[in-house]
Amino acid sequence: MQNSSLINIDELIASGTDQQIIRFDDLAADKRPSPLSPQLPIRSFLALSVRNSIGGIAGALAFAHRAPAVFTERTERILAVVAVQASIGLENAQLYRSARAASAAKDQFLAILSHELRTPLAPIFAILAAIERYPDLPETIRSDLLVITRNLQLEARLIDDLLDLTRTSKGKISLQREITDVHKLIQSVRQLCQVAIDDQQVRFEMQLEAPRYHVFGDAGRLQQVLWNLFSNAIKFTPAGGTIELRTSVVAGTEFRIRLTDSGRGIASDSIERIFQPFEQGDLSVAPQFGGLGLGLAISKGIVDAHEGQIGAESPGLGRGATFTVTLPLTEPQQIPDAAPPRPESPLPKKAVRILLVDDHQDTLDFMSRFLTLCGHEVITASTYGKALSVGQQQEFDLVISDLGLPGGSGYELMPALQALRPVKGIALSGYGMKADVDRSLAAGFAVHLTKPCDLTALNATIEKVLSY
Repeated sequence: MQNSSLINIDELIASGTDQQIIRFDDLAADKRPSPLSPQLPIRSFLALSVRNSIGGIAGALAFAHRAPAVFTERTERILAVVAVQASIGLENAQLYRSARAASAAKDQFLAILSHELRTPLAPIFAILAAIERYPDLPETIRSDLLVITRNLQLEARLIDDLLDLTRTSKGKISLQREITDVHKLIQSVRQLCQVAIDDQQVRFEMQLEAPRYHVFGDAGRLQQVLWNLFSNAIKFTPAGGTIELRTSVVAGTEFRIRLTDSGRGIASDSIERIFQPFEQGDLSVAPQFGGLGLGLAISKGIVDAHEGQIGAESPGLGRGATFTVTLPLTEPQQIPDAAPPRPESPLPKKAVRILLVDDHQDTLDFMSRFLTLCGHEVITASTYGKALSVGQQQEFDLVISDLGLPGGSGYELMPALQALRPVKGIALSGYGMKADVDRSLAAGFAVHLTKPCDLTALNATIEKVLSY
């Protein structure tokens, strides 16, 4: 009968700090001090130290038996190998724990950084949206506001890229799949890029020749891929250059997009790296063209999640490049028949009472101003306690709340308000990780929006939430 749990490890280490192996063939006859209690019915004993990578003792392997002379030199040699393997296992476990801790710390840092970068943008978007609603605004000012808005949206996109990189690198990107018309997506993104096309003075040609163009995918994420590819092609193609997009069906099962530009091209030794994060081909690109070099890495993650492929080819620097995306086609019988458009019935005009909660005073002020201009009645609160107090005294149709609040959180506020009376809620926060979204929905919010939010979209979301 063997027993490896009867030894006091501290006594063993103290009695044999200079010994890697301690062996007693017969404790009853051996005169050396025993690390075991004399009352234990043990004759044979063998212990081996397990050391860490710097030679310190991390623990021990100990074996005992009732009979004498059970353990031999051969046993020592075998168990010495086991001790080394145990040491390696302990070291690997420690490295794994350290890596997980570092990864968790990085994710938390990115989430906090994203929140802190997003929050100051929210009141700026609110101010711009409010100003744009003035009917007598001069056209020159209106065009300037569009430039400001476009650059703010680019800033927000860079922040989103940081979070998307984390999601895609871990394979945790979430997809809302549906039957998607990719030709419509292409045309939509082409329109979104029209200002950039005009500014860059390039010719953009589209040949949508694929006879089948529906895939089972996330329309928003696929639009993100197309936007990244279009933006890169426009950015890297000089004035007077051309960009050509062509679609086709490959082997009857795959939808293919080929986007070819006459721009700066890609060096042969950079082709394999451009889908890696923070890569832009060479170091001279970043200062000239800007960006973090995350778009293609994120696009690859999204395409991979759709069981598709994305690749690039180029004859060399200065000779343009071609990017190819392939996606599995949807079976024709799965594509729903297009329903005739129904006339939209106008939404009833009624005053919507909103409790707006945010601890960032600028955001609170200008969000309130915008919502008031939209015809809503708005009551504001900047802390958890004040919001709950207002909710106890007044009734609201809707709560729009930040998640990080002094004295509590939006996660706690929403169920507390719903305990008083039925009320619907929209979470509006700089925290935009999937875990944040899931937690807000679990807390009772109907929708989670990430700052900075397009305020026209916010108004549409308000109407949608209240129509449930």
